[in-house]
Amino acid sequence: MAVLTAIEIYRVALQAGFTPEQAVTWTAVALAESHGVNDLASPDGVGLWQLDPATAGRFGDLDDPLVSARAAYELSARGTDLSPWDGRDPDYRMFLPAVLTLTRAGAAGPVPTGYDQIDGGTALGGGGGDSDNDGLTDEFERLAGTDPTSIDTDADSLTDAFELVTSGTDPLRADTDGDAVPDAADWATSSPLVPDVHGPRPALADTDADGLADAAERAAGLDPLRADTDGDRLTDSLEVSLGLDATAVDTDRDGLSDDAELRHGRDARVADVAVAPVAPVPPPVEAAAAGPAAGASGVVRTMLDAALAQVGDRYEFGVDTDPDDPDPDVFDCAEFTQWAAARVGIDLEGASYLQYLELKEQGLLIPVEQAAHTPGALVFHFSSEPTPGGARPDQAHVAISLGDGRTVEAASTTFGVTTRDVGDRFEYAAVLPGLGTVDPAAVTASVDAPAAVPDGPVDADDLDVDRVMAGIMQQESGGDYRAENPTSTASGAYQYIDGTWDGYGGYDHAADAPPEVQDARMRADVTAAYARLGDWERVIAAHFAGEGGQQGPKSGWDVAPGTPANHNPTIRDYVDGVLGHIAAPDPPAVTPPETAPLDSGPRYDVIDAGAPMADGGNDADADGLTDEFERLLGTDPLRADTDDDGLSDAYEHLGSHSDPLRADTDADGLTDSVEVAAGFNPTLADSDWDGLTDPAEMRYASAVPGATTDVDDPSPPTWDLPDGSPP
Repeated sequence: MAVLTAIEIYRVALQAGFTPEQAVTWTAVALAESHGVNDLASPDGVGLWQLDPATAGRFGDLDDPLVSARAAYELSARGTDLSPWDGRDPDYRMFLPAVLTLTRAGAAGPVPTGYDQIDGGTALGGGGGDSDNDGLTDEFERLAGTDPTSIDTDADSLTDAFELVTSGTDPLRADTDGDAVPDAADWATSSPLVPDVHGPRPALADTDADGLADAAERAAGLDPLRADTDGDRLTDSLEVSLGLDATAVDTDRDGLSDDAELRHGRDARVADVAVAPVAPVPPPVEAAAAGPAAGASGVVRTMLDAALAQVGDRYEFGVDTDPDDPDPDVFDCAEFTQWAAARVGIDLEGASYLQYLELKEQGLLIPVEQAAHTPGALVFHFSSEPTPGGARPDQAHVAISLGDGRTVEAASTTFGVTTRDVGDRFEYAAVLPGLGTVDPAAVTASVDAPAAVPDGPVDADDLDVDRVMAGIMQQESGGDYRAENPTSTASGAYQYIDGTWDGYGGYDHAADAPPEVQDARMRADVTAAYARLGDWERVIAAHFAGEGGQQGPKSGWDVAPGTPANHNPTIRDYVDGVLGHIAAPDPPAVTPPETAPLDSGPRYDVIDAGAPMADGGNDADADGLTDEFERLLGTDPLRADTDDDGLSDAYEHLGSHSDPLRADTDADGLTDSVEVAAGFNPTLADSDWDGLTDPAEMRYASAVPGATTDVDDPSPPTWDLPDGSPP
């Protein structure tokens, strides 16, 4: 995939035959249709102008920008008939001001190429001053690294402008090719001259071809290797030209992505809705009001006051914070609880799992529900319960309860030290020595009993991830991993349509994937759906009819999704059918991916078509990725969760497709694990492309993952958000 800048599209349009005036309009059309992606394929069409391949295919490969431009030129009656593109969403007219600015088209004709431009026609901010009169503006020279007050920076008798434009030599080195002969002498004698391999200075290179020089991108905090740094489908050069923040999906932080605001004619620089205010942190609840901490409120209050005073401090995994430091600036989760406990004379280990084992050995475990209302209690999350002498679980986290249903904790690199709701994030809890009492019966009931499943028409004991997977598989395909649906793209054991399957595991079609890959995808989806919905019937309904289909009262499930040609049952009949398979004697079990035979599909010790890893498959952190494979990925072979975001490296690489080196892959303020648990896509700041960012959806509870805005409706969406202006 290549993302063309407005200037590149404009030039292709000129080559295809559009006049300069027409090319401005048709560049705007291309930006509206494809955002400059030359090989974009969608239900609307193919290529820059989203042409119908059945009509335009005769012109050739529509992924080729020039072919696509020529086809658009002919199909538009040589640039005069815009009707097939007019009124579509997004409206091309919203891009016209930016294109006009970039191209400087009109009576002036084609794009000028003077030295006062370093990207797609954007004038330099310095006003074009040229102190040394060498033909290069001062600002251009500063970017190039040359001296704006000297016509010949390297004193080789070739002007800076001549070296950059004509000879291709380095204006900062008098002898570019290192042959002991100055560049001017080489040029004058026509000696073989090796030009600067980087072209006109590396500082002016544009690696991602987005129309902004690498040096300018780095200076602005943009990624010179990505044409769209923030992943909002608008190129960096387009955002810069429109005055938007190219590092943020939502410049004005109003919950509507820049792309959505442009598509619906809004000003992406001005918030359209009120941003939810952040509630001030109330003073800690007195321990006497929480029962178990009664009699120690003064000590608990001292500890919580100290902890809350650190809100806003930085998080760094593995940092060694001195417990005696009166005011550190950086913590990880366990160092934070250790430091807070030290404020009241309690010594704790410096690792969350060791703290848990220490408190468990002292008989101080309590139920999480009790801890949520016990100021000063510790709450723990582990992927598996720590054992004496055992290693740290893949996922490990600890926080301090404020006693009012919230915690104070060193949460992550994204949030630092913050307060959060206890929610259902923790499986274990304990009081600190001397700061609480323990009811042994309650601890036994909480720690030893299996997690409860919400009540429903089916016995809760019969429902778990494996049985739900098995029931859906039997309902969908009868257990056939190669099943194909005759009326849609659905395929495989669980009948994923291609759009939902979305290339999972590197397979475009679910039925092409080995059984263990299909099972892994289904297991991840079912687990995330249950965490989000808390109701097995709704999990089943959502798989069949989507998130929207399961919403509302179950009495409304007597509808069949899809078209009559699909011959679908009603949602109620589908759910009952799955439950019937679950209730059947000995339903076929789904083999978990970790126990599948190694020769039944892709193995973790290969990185290409059968190329074995040289180290024999060593996996020091037992995360399913060999050490050599991890070194190739850049992850830590000694840590199962390199970025400490709660998702193992293997799951991020193979399951969620998020970045195992970044706790917040899409930089939307939600960690990858939070997004996976909530059903969002951790690689997209706006998972459902409805123009409402994922944090905004969670903040306002106005939508569910998977819900989309009707992009065929040209009127701007209303979005169910609070009215008013931002503070």
